[in-house]
Amino acid sequence: MAAAAAQYRRMAAAGTDQMAGAGSLITKGTNAVVQFYYAWAIEAAVISSFILQLFLILFAGIRRRHASRGVFRGIIWVPYQLAVFTTTFGLGHLSISSRPPDRQQLVALWAPLLLLHVGGPDSITAYAIDDNLLWKRQVFKFLPQVFSTSSVLYKTFSAAGGPMFPAAWLMFAVGVAKYGERVWALYQGNLSTIRKAVDGDVGGQNQEQEQPEVEMDGDGSPQDILLCAHSQFKVCKGALVDSSSEFVDSSEFGNTVFSNKWEWDKRWAVFQMEVSLLYDIMYTKAGVIHTWHGYFLRVFSPLATAADLLLFHLSASASAAMDSHSHAVRVDVSITYALLAGAILLDIASLVSAAGSGWAYAFLVSKPRRHGWLYHEAVCNGRWRQLHAGLEYLRRLVNEHDKRKWSGAIGQHNLLQFCTSSPRQQSKKKHTGPTVVIPPDVMELVFDELERVILRTEDMEKIKSGVPRSGDDAEPSGETIQSGSKTRPSKQGTSATNSIGLIKAEKGLHAVAELNLEDEDRIYLQRFIRDEIQESILIWHIATDVYLRTREGSKRHDTTFVRAIKLLSNYLMFLMVEHPTMVPGIDLRKYYTQTYKKLSTNYTGNANGDPDRLAKILAQDKSENPVLQQNDENQALRGNALLLATKLTLKLVQLKDNWRKSLRLSPKWKRKLTW
Repeated sequence: MAAAAAQYRRMAAAGTDQMAGAGSLITKGTNAVVQFYYAWAIEAAVISSFILQLFLILFAGIRRRHASRGVFRGIIWVPYQLAVFTTTFGLGHLSISSRPPDRQQLVALWAPLLLLHVGGPDSITAYAIDDNLLWKRQVFKFLPQVFSTSSVLYKTFSAAGGPMFPAAWLMFAVGVAKYGERVWALYQGNLSTIRKAVDGDVGGQNQEQEQPEVEMDGDGSPQDILLCAHSQFKVCKGALVDSSSEFVDSSEFGNTVFSNKWEWDKRWAVFQMEVSLLYDIMYTKAGVIHTWHGYFLRVFSPLATAADLLLFHLSASASAAMDSHSHAVRVDVSITYALLAGAILLDIASLVSAAGSGWAYAFLVSKPRRHGWLYHEAVCNGRWRQLHAGLEYLRRLVNEHDKRKWSGAIGQHNLLQFCTSSPRQQSKKKHTGPTVVIPPDVMELVFDELERVILRTEDMEKIKSGVPRSGDDAEPSGETIQSGSKTRPSKQGTSATNSIGLIKAEKGLHAVAELNLEDEDRIYLQRFIRDEIQESILIWHIATDVYLRTREGSKRHDTTFVRAIKLLSNYLMFLMVEHPTMVPGIDLRKYYTQTYKKLSTNYTGNANGDPDRLAKILAQDKSENPVLQQNDENQALRGNALLLATKLTLKLVQLKDNWRKSLRLSPKWKRKLTW
């Protein structure tokens, strides 16, 4: 027993020694981390800030084409947030920490460099449109950070001379300008600011500068399309903010993209370019770069940074020999050289990119031309076109030359298909199917409908037939102008397009009124045009899908109209389920959830995972239809999308039980999409 007790004591003592040794290692490791943090935290923050800026410059364009994909959103969102955090952390750390005299001036020079990084790259200022709404918050961040940087420089260089003094304050001036430019870009990208600019209110953009005049007689080359988009950008901005200004009156469209001088695909390319330009002013610095002060800053910044590099080199050369410096000082000097050289290269790249962009050409050829010598040197002598061609060649090498074009891919969500999918897929909430690329013939139909809405040819048809226009209180005049093959409203008898009112005021009733139906049938169908568009989308999606799945010849005779109906129906459901904020009106996600649960729980048992079989169940006659049998006739229709959709389906089958007449559904879906 005594021997066992002694052995136990020895084991306990050994365990205690091991625990003490492990605790000592943890303590030493913690102390090493703390010492490294205090010694190199600023260096790590500055280097990380520069790397993040470089990453955003190279990859911010991903958001333009892949904004709806979670992986790509994360690739940009994380560096976007970290870039702001690291620069703010570095400035805060510099304002409260100090270094030995031989390092303090070097470290203090990084404060304006961090301020320069806070300004961000030209390729991204806002990650989401909400960032533009919060531009005032950026002003309150801007002021303390500028004050913090100036206090660091004042404490370090107030009594010091030599080349480092002007170098620090020169970089401070550039940093303040770049940071202020970012705040101003956020303000310019705000929708209310764009609306003020379009309407010509005080505080908007300069209305004296007209858009460039670009004829549509070219060959439709990518450069012609880009310049044409710039020439008509004011129309696009007016449509974005639903402006009622005479500035975007539809009578001016005769000499624009609607003139039919190009084929529809070229005109559609112009539309894509204009949407890309909207992206530029809302999410990048394009709105402030391509002005006189923006171009001046792009020229001044690399020159100022190069002067800083020269002054820093003179200061380092005039100091004691490098061999007498400590290792930390040599590291700080190397970091400073790298930061200044990198800033110069990035500034030069920014200058060249801005000078060779289509924005620059639009700025040069705009009227009145107050920069004749620059116009002559850049445009008349062909130097801008040479620079632009060189940049396009470089973009082709990295497959970035088509970044302004829409890929044509749209998301799809089919409710019947989702309800009949496997429980595993439903448990993972995989609402969406694979994205599909819109076929050219379907895209042409949608584009024609978009033109019809903008040109208000529907109103002109009403005028000719003596029917008052929707949304107009007074009787319009019948004066029109002819351009191409379309009839366009005149300026005297046409108010500017109200894209929301075209749908909201009539609640889709006009789409039903267009159908060649008896009054009783038309009134019945109008019951299914709901006040809230999301509820209407859900009802018409189910009815459309059931009708198309159960019609005769559905697999053999899919016309362009039928394919357009399917694509648009599934796309609107995709927006409603995955991106409800992109659909106007109140978010009615709960109605979708209720409808999905009813379908999955009560009606998919006999479908055996086949959406076509589920559609046949929902399309049965009233006496055999399970939806109509299980719902009380006195039950409120509000929110009961499945009941409404079933009744609508039976009515459509009763009216037109021929697959060729299914195209009559297309006006409804096309109007919803253009809204």
